[in-house]
Amino acid sequence: YKNLMIQCWDASPSKRPDINTLLDEIDKLNFHYQNNSNESTKLEENDRSETNSLENYTSNSKLFTSKVHQFENLSEPRNATEGIYYNIKYIKRKKFNTN
Repeated sequence: YKNLMIQCWDASPSKRPDINTLLDEIDKLNFHYQNNSNESTKLEENDRSETNSLENYTSNSKLFTSKVHQFENLSEPRNATEGIYYNIKYIKRKKFNTN
């Protein structure tokens, strides 16, 4: 699941999976979990807890207002996973730098 998520979040649309590839990968994941009852039970429990939290979330109508925003002069898109790595390196460097 993690690898599929990283592919879907790729900054370059040409590197993201198309809908058919995505559906095939999801089918493979479902097949894997259906054949492993312990993992399937855990997934069902997670689904129930997510449904409960979603019901609480949707009860507040203020959360569903939207606005159109216009953005200009944006930087080039980059993969979110690369940004995390960069931030960790920056934090470590700042932590040990006395300046």
